[in-house]
Amino acid sequence: MKKLFKEILEINNVEGVIFLSFEGETIYREFSREFPKEADLKNRKVRWAMLIEALDGAREADAVFEERRVYIRKAESGYLVVVMDVYAPIAMVRLNCDIILPELKKRKASKGLLGLFKKK
Repeated sequence: MKKLFKEILEINNVEGVIFLSFEGETIYREFSREFPKEADLKNRKVRWAMLIEALDGAREADAVFEERRVYIRKAESGYLVVVMDVYAPIAMVRLNCDIILPELKKRKASKGLLGLFKKK
């Protein structure tokens, strides 16, 4: 799975990707670097289900905070969340998501949702 998200993680100022089920459960998570403690999404209990509910089926969303930007893209089997610095090139992130979504769909069809993210 890391191979699939490699291109996004290599974009300047992208810090990580998270793939969520439609119920808000984290299915896959990969970060290119460690976050400072005050912004550590890995150790905080984030209520993704509330975010998914707020999106109400939106195809994509982009939220900018003081020091972070979060881009959320709906896939056929869940939501792809890209966590980045505010200076990340969002057009490049969107383009890479456009490329990855068909691959996620193909893998889901052949392996099922859980098989899609199992580590080898």
